[in-house]
Amino acid sequence: MNGKGKIKLPGPREEVFESLFDPELLEESITGCRELVQLENHKYSAKLEIGIAAVKGKYSVILTMEETEAPEYCRMLVYGEGGPGIVEAEAEMKLSNHNEKTTMLMYTYEAELSGKVASLNKSVLQGAAKIIITDFFRRSKKEIKKDQKENGRNKSSEEEE
Repeated sequence: MNGKGKIKLPGPREEVFESLFDPELLEESITGCRELVQLENHKYSAKLEIGIAAVKGKYSVILTMEETEAPEYCRMLVYGEGGPGIVEAEAEMKLSNHNEKTTMLMYTYEAELSGKVASLNKSVLQGAAKIIITDFFRRSKKEIKKDQKENGRNKSSEEEE
């Protein structure tokens, strides 16, 4: 299963890139995240409770950011186990300056499933994956804006979104 997308995020590329590694932002942005602990630099453990149709259940997840080329590129590896099965995913994120106050983030992802969840209809699984990934970036955007407002940094206008 694979997909791709893009989103405009508020702030200069360097700040947006750094925010992708912020444990608080990750915890608030990951769908169903109940707990996130930083294990080491760029490696996190999370407890998720997903409530989306076919992938509904509790998962223990290891999230690793690797092959980073600040502030332009990073690769995220996800390994999760839960009652519904096992999820292994890889996402590549490329960041570019959209303008002074906005960053364009383009992503691609591939995921492999095993266990009960793997036996489900591919279009159902693709839909669930799209919801989870889109929600992650929507929530990330919200958290970045919240952080900027709290710290008085780089306010982008609504028309740039």
